[in-house]
Amino acid sequence: MNRSEELWDQEFSNHSSPSWVCTKDGSILSFNTRAHERFGSTVKTLKELFLGHAVHIHSAMNLYIENRANGVQISYAGELFWIRIRMIGQEYWLRLLPFDASMLHDAKLSRLGGLSGGLFHAIRNPLTVVQGRVELLQMMSKDEYALRTLSIVYEQCERIASLLDTTQQITLHAFQPTQFSLMPLLRKSIGGTGHEEFESRAESGIVYNDENRLRIAFEIVAEQIRMLGGVLRKVSLQEDESRMKIEILCDIHENTLRFFKDLQIELRSSRPVQLTTSTHEQHMQMLNVILTDCKVLFRVSDSGVLSFTLDAQEVPSSKLKILVVDDDDTLRETVVALLSLQGHHIVTTNTAEDAQELWDETIDVVLLDVNLPKMSGTDLLDIVQREYPSWLNKVILISGIGDCIRPMEVQFLQKPFSRNQLNQHIDHVTRLRNQS
Repeated sequence: MNRSEELWDQEFSNHSSPSWVCTKDGSILSFNTRAHERFGSTVKTLKELFLGHAVHIHSAMNLYIENRANGVQISYAGELFWIRIRMIGQEYWLRLLPFDASMLHDAKLSRLGGLSGGLFHAIRNPLTVVQGRVELLQMMSKDEYALRTLSIVYEQCERIASLLDTTQQITLHAFQPTQFSLMPLLRKSIGGTGHEEFESRAESGIVYNDENRLRIAFEIVAEQIRMLGGVLRKVSLQEDESRMKIEILCDIHENTLRFFKDLQIELRSSRPVQLTTSTHEQHMQMLNVILTDCKVLFRVSDSGVLSFTLDAQEVPSSKLKILVVDDDDTLRETVVALLSLQGHHIVTTNTAEDAQELWDETIDVVLLDVNLPKMSGTDLLDIVQREYPSWLNKVILISGIGDCIRPMEVQFLQKPFSRNQLNQHIDHVTRLRNQS
């Protein structure tokens, strides 16, 4: 035995985790002491050892060769584990490690980065063609008006390219947790044909998750159902202790049912996203990224009932708890992204009525838009001033049309505003509260 083989033998034998060496087809060649102590020495194949999970392990082994995976998550005897894969010559070294959520961080970023990178690459190709054609026309044209128009088109193409770069960086921040009311989100993203009946058996309907990503996921689900002529019948929301369960009852064709069954399989594996030109496949990939990252348990029944289970509890945060009330989805999502990436706990809604339900003594700062549907931001302030006057110094009133009549304790921030301006106002509110 040469020196490298000796070192490898020592590392394998003395490794603190159960370890096996196996062939590509799953035949176990050897195992270390920890594996013998926990699993015995009679099993000869991965299928005998891990039963149904052997399929996912084989898939991860194949992906390892292509440098697209280095492990796979499995459930064994009621516990979660991470099987780390390493290649030794033509054989595989598998190590069974206690599951740690941080182990999936790189895999999630890889999937998300692969999806966003592929999508932006797909956008950049036609954008490059447009810019090239514009330059060609600029060389051929002598008309001043046409040249000015072409120059504007070219500048806008450059602006889009710059925005793509920025957006791609933002997508790497995979999870921006917010606390929000789930039923309005479902109505907005799934409703629209008049066939849907919405029913809630949940007392609060408040969930802690990534609002924007879930909205996109539900929109894709609704589109998949309708794409092949399916009909959404009923959407129900029910609360069970600390979890929220959404059930979507629909009449769907076999192809659509197959899509959701394939999605269920994909979510249980750790295979990276591979971008394709098929909208159907791209939807699968986007849902794979979103639902995995947003910690949603997804199931589909043979009868076509889709269920999504989410954690309804908020996650404790050492930073501020900020309530964002704005009916402009784009602005609200942008503010949520800016604040959550700084580590704040964000609660969000698009109406003053919902804000009344979400606003309590644990809220540190309220970003309140003036112009809201039905009840305005100033109307909500009137109620707060009567019932909870000490809460007024938590409020930053936001408007795009200039300052308005407001209580002296309330700060004002005019749209559009920068991240620095937003943070300055939040700092000012927290300083005043600490002094009082």
